[in-house]
Amino acid sequence: MIKIVTDSATDVPDDLARENGITCVPVYVTIGTKVYKDGVEIDQPELVRRMVEEKLVARTSQPSPGDFLAAYRDLTADGSAVISIHISSGFSGTVQAANLARNMLPDRDITVIDTETASMTSGFAVLAAARTAQLGATKEQIIQAARGAARRARIFLTVDSLEFLLRNGRIGRAQALIGSILSIKPVLTVQDGVIAAFDRVRGAQKVIPRLVELCRQHIPEGTRVSIAIGHVDVVEKARALATELQKALNVGELFIFRTRAAITANVGPGAYGVMFCPEE
Repeated sequence: MIKIVTDSATDVPDDLARENGITCVPVYVTIGTKVYKDGVEIDQPELVRRMVEEKLVARTSQPSPGDFLAAYRDLTADGSAVISIHISSGFSGTVQAANLARNMLPDRDITVIDTETASMTSGFAVLAAARTAQLGATKEQIIQAARGAARRARIFLTVDSLEFLLRNGRIGRAQALIGSILSIKPVLTVQDGVIAAFDRVRGAQKVIPRLVELCRQHIPEGTRVSIAIGHVDVVEKARALATELQKALNVGELFIFRTRAAITANVGPGAYGVMFCPEE
């Protein structure tokens, strides 16, 4: 058997993780002096409440090598191989921690993949690997499926404020947008494993049409596409975006999800965006 491992910053929803036999190692979220396991000890609604009502700063850190070591030991005890798929090393030390754990088990068959992206753009790679594994594919075929999905997947998102990305050191190439006037809404993406500014629109009402337009530009006409819409406590905007995308594209799988605490801490309340993965 080949088993799939990921981290909570890939945002794979719990029901899809269970359905596809995916093991999720939680990222850590620090609020004040307390440290919580993402999705285990704190979730998005509680984190948003504390960020907004209590004005607390939330920071994130990667799982420890020991966390991965425990997961790998358990999953490989029956002789299974593991493919461990994670968010970009440009965002986090998660890939490094996973590799350290892998090196502690030299007699086990463990492969670590850096998707060079985050949230459900990484999650699409995780799902592709898990679903390919369920078909009885070889390890090489599963790795190819994961890397192919990560390559094809794209993300476009907007945030209410760049404060949280800046505060947590995740601003990347979006640094140039700092100081923009309030009426300008940034459209961000991931390039070369880091956050980058892609566009800006004047007024919040223009964000959804622009996100739809960008999807149409980056998805070959008629191509069937899987779509995930993530949001931080703005489900109505997420639903509105989903409705427009279904009108404009050949949509296969589509789901709306709350970003986990690890992503929420970095993008902040009010953020939302579209992640898509065209079929080959």
